[in-house]
Amino acid sequence: MQRAGTFVALTASEFRIVEYMARHSGRVLKSHEVLNAVSSDYEYLPREAQDVFKVYVRRIRRKLEPNESEPRYLVTVRGFGYRLEGGVPSPSALRSAATTA
Repeated sequence: MQRAGTFVALTASEFRIVEYMARHSGRVLKSHEVLNAVSSDYEYLPREAQDVFKVYVRRIRRKLEPNESEPRYLVTVRGFGYRLEGGVPSPSALRSAATTA
């Protein structure tokens, strides 16, 4: 994946999360919904998923956001979940980036 023309390496889990959220761009997603969609070997409970997902959000923001303390792309919707907003690559662009990496 690229940010400002520079290649940014995501872990496999981070990539699956960003890809899933890109496919649902603009929609508010709950943390357990995202984690359960991208994890085939474990079923997250809502409370457990919140803690795990916060770690992923912090790592993804650190890598993709121009200013992680004021996120533009991976936005928290307090009390509801998270939303991936404009300026994010399309799911097909994400897949092609994964195959070339």
